[in-house]
Amino acid sequence: MQEAKNCDSQRTVLHEAVIEGHLGTVVNLLADSPTLIDARDSNKYTALHHAAKGGHVEIVAQLLVHKPALIDALDNGGHTPLHLASQRGHDKVVVQLLHQKPELVGMRSAHDSTALHMAAEAGHENVVALLFAYNPTLVDGIMGWALETPLHLAAKSGHDSVVDCLLVLSPQSCAARDVFGRTVLHLAAQAGRDKVVARLLAHNPDLIGAVDSSSRTPLHDAAEGGHEHVVAQLFSQDPNLIDARDSSHRTPLHAAAMQGREVVVSQLLTLHPSSIEVKDYYDQSVLHLAAFGGHVEVIAMLLLRRPSLADAVDEMGRTPLFWAAREGHERAVELLLTPEQVVLFVLFCCFLVSTLKVFVFPGPSTRFKRQYPSAHGVVHGSQRILQPGPHRQDLLDEPGRSPRC
Repeated sequence: MQEAKNCDSQRTVLHEAVIEGHLGTVVNLLADSPTLIDARDSNKYTALHHAAKGGHVEIVAQLLVHKPALIDALDNGGHTPLHLASQRGHDKVVVQLLHQKPELVGMRSAHDSTALHMAAEAGHENVVALLFAYNPTLVDGIMGWALETPLHLAAKSGHDSVVDCLLVLSPQSCAARDVFGRTVLHLAAQAGRDKVVARLLAHNPDLIGAVDSSSRTPLHDAAEGGHEHVVAQLFSQDPNLIDARDSSHRTPLHAAAMQGREVVVSQLLTLHPSSIEVKDYYDQSVLHLAAFGGHVEVIAMLLLRRPSLADAVDEMGRTPLFWAAREGHERAVELLLTPEQVVLFVLFCCFLVSTLKVFVFPGPSTRFKRQYPSAHGVVHGSQRILQPGPHRQDLLDEPGRSPRC
């Protein structure tokens, strides 16, 4: 006997027979106990939901003969059997259900998705074409708070054949934007879907320069996601994108550094070396952003290329070391620490320790580590600096205080 899978205590023998595709057993069970057809499992699936999900055409027909109303039944997520058949790519069941009730094609789930949204996101181009034939207006329909169309969902999921299908069915759909003002190219670039990116640019080259509501280009999104192949695609299409600024005046290099995408950071610096000097709206350099995130590999790369970035200050006079220390990134602090910066770092640590009323020696308590994880990292990382040593003991600030505070 095989071990039971996906055990659901609310499933009936009819549900199990339907899931396994045993038509004869289904017929016998319904003849013996007609009321079984009304039973639902823990997901509120009816036997028809299971039959549609499994693509069992003959069982679907049998169930609809016994109880046609099941075609409108909704599960916990507000999905009809048509939603589930579309999501699984069972085109014969889709035709079967729509033949019985064509208006099902426009029904939306609790998450506002139509069957077309679900088929597009799952990558079933045959079902997409079928659903479009029943209601062409659905191809431009938006879903939920994010205002995503079927093309948005197919693009970010990487289903290039569905993208091709939708672009043929509705060429203008590539102009649609989601709630953040992102085009389908933004979403494909962000997800690293290089084949979809190529198809979109071939269909509409003007998408390359589109910016979202934060003035971010698709190159920003590709760089942030660490997708070097897409970065290369977009740069080859429009090299000027490498200097594009978003609403915070950040370039794609900033976006990559902030997320610790060392491969893309190296790629962008090779393509445009001078971009390392660019600061954002807050006067923060790429090193500031890498330090804030504790991205050691990126920090090392930037320091090797431009050591002077370690001394750069933002609009509040804060260095990359300050941000690494504040966020508790010990390895980043060690990398950024230079003799000229020791004093500022120690002063910051002393201020932090006195504010939180904890002792550095011995190490912070377990409770302190739990309540202030970032601060614990800073204090722990500063112990090496605060230990006795001729190069540290003699350091005094303007009021004459030593690193021991």
